[in-house]
Amino acid sequence: MYFSPLLLSCGALLSGLVAGVPVIRSTASKPFVVVKNSCPHSIVAGTSTNGNEYGNSLSISAGGSHTFDYDAPWEGRIWARKSCQGKTCDFSGMWAPTSLAEFHFFEGSQEDFYDISFVDGWNLPLSISPNSKSDNPYNVARHCGAPKVSSLPSCPAGFETDDGACASACSHYRTPEYCCTGSNGSSDTCKGSSYAAKVKAQAPDAYSYAFDDETSVYTCKADGYTVTFCP
Repeated sequence: MYFSPLLLSCGALLSGLVAGVPVIRSTASKPFVVVKNSCPHSIVAGTSTNGNEYGNSLSISAGGSHTFDYDAPWEGRIWARKSCQGKTCDFSGMWAPTSLAEFHFFEGSQEDFYDISFVDGWNLPLSISPNSKSDNPYNVARHCGAPKVSSLPSCPAGFETDDGACASACSHYRTPEYCCTGSNGSSDTCKGSSYAAKVKAQAPDAYSYAFDDETSVYTCKADGYTVTFCP
């Protein structure tokens, strides 16, 4: 079973952040994400729950949109490809890298978590924006913010994939050093590589490696969220 290194690291972060964030309000509505295609071409957009290798995908024409509905609590990701075939359309992971929008929806009034991740690689520019904003009396950083990557990082030579995406150092080398696994599986032992540093410099709102939590996690309790590809 495949688990993204980002999601494992983000899960460890949640308990610490939630403990310091007050419960502001509750919402009775189910969480949802509107996926907008602002690309000049159609895309195949998909979503999957953490711990599942495959999810569900569908085509969205240029200028179109689709809404994914979820039952809280839920955590997983949304992705898109310009084109794909067969089961690849339903898979987003280390060996078939895409730009990811990741969410952790909580029940009741507890703040949701969301981020853009290039931990496994990237293929399309994207943004995430909450459709409404919850109160932030303690001025929590990146509260109800709108992470955005309008221009993709340059792809190192040899990191290009067959479908036009760019693999991360983790997806390319598949070693604990770059994937923050094994003896490198903590924030103390995995500080990010020179490859991750270049990604962060070009896409500061996105996760560049598994423990890039401090500058990459956003929190909010919104009525819904919008993920835009090619913003």
